[in-house]
Amino acid sequence: LSGNTPSIGNGNWSLISGAGTIASPSLVNTSVTALGIGINIFEWQITNGACVSSSTVSVTANAIPLSIAGSNQTICVNNTSLQLSGNTPTAGTGNWTLLSGSGTITNPSIANSAVTAIGQGANTFQWQVTNGLCTSSSSVLITGNALPTNAVAGNSLAACASTANLNANIPVVGVGLWSLLSGTGTITSPTNPLTSLTGLGIGSTVFQWQIANGVCPVSTSTVLIVTDITPTLSTNSTSSLICNGFSVSLTVNGATSYLWSTGATASVIIVTPSITTNYTVTGNNNVCSSFIVFTQSVSICTDIKLTPADISFFLIYPNPFTEKITINVGGEIVTVALYNSLGQLLFRDTINGIQDINTAQLAKGLYYISLGSITESKTYKIVKD
Repeated sequence: LSGNTPSIGNGNWSLISGAGTIASPSLVNTSVTALGIGINIFEWQITNGACVSSSTVSVTANAIPLSIAGSNQTICVNNTSLQLSGNTPTAGTGNWTLLSGSGTITNPSIANSAVTAIGQGANTFQWQVTNGLCTSSSSVLITGNALPTNAVAGNSLAACASTANLNANIPVVGVGLWSLLSGTGTITSPTNPLTSLTGLGIGSTVFQWQIANGVCPVSTSTVLIVTDITPTLSTNSTSSLICNGFSVSLTVNGATSYLWSTGATASVIIVTPSITTNYTVTGNNNVCSSFIVFTQSVSICTDIKLTPADISFFLIYPNPFTEKITINVGGEIVTVALYNSLGQLLFRDTINGIQDINTAQLAKGLYYISLGSITESKTYKIVKD
């Protein structure tokens, strides 16, 4: 307190109303403790004998305010607004202010005011409660997360093996992550947009690329990988060696569709090569393909010995042959001799007219047959298939 120092008499402080404890009542500038909230009236009285002089002073005590700005929050900056959560003052009035970052406070004096245009990153707001001379303040951190980069998983892939490489976009904002949605496969590096894959199963497999940033909605995209096996092709011919001008069937197996170098697309084709010819066929299993080259051997099947006279009525068929050879020499008496490719005699007989020769025991390959009459002879190449 701050009473005057008596020039005559003695002074004394007393409490008239309110609350408070006077430490030294006779001391002009005594201290007072335990003041009551509101108005407290003290009297300073100076007495000199029968004479008394008094004066009062009013001491107003304000309650200490309490400020609670609320819990820190994290939001996505695409949200239009955020509601603050300060406490409602029991004494005094409150006011919101922006300490750092950005944001527009809609009603600064309202404890749960809305905030718009919150910036990306850290934004600090202060809630200050004032009651007379007393103030209390606290702050809250609002973290604004930017929307993540839109996820792009890449184009669908066709694989002919159990491995492949993905090709998603690299996030500018946020963190990417691959996951397996359906099918079979192992992701080598799930956070790498260009990761490799192993263990892919046959058929369709779907992978998802997602990019996330804090509390913002996750952006997702999927990619389809169709895996097939590379076909293993095999080919064969109805005759590995034919005479020029003869037709032969070529067959391919091991795929679902085919394309021959002749332009044909069937699994079985008929060709009539005049010389030994390579035929290429490509087989396809939906997404995978392979090719094989088949060589069809062709012999010109002309005489290796020919007399000046032409034995035009001698017929040997079929050529190529399998189980038998039929020889037609008309009305001539002809000697028939059959040799292997080494010139070894295998069969000799004299025939007249038409006769069959059993060849079931002969191995596949090239043979020579010689027909000779009294006046002439002729030798032919024949092939067993």
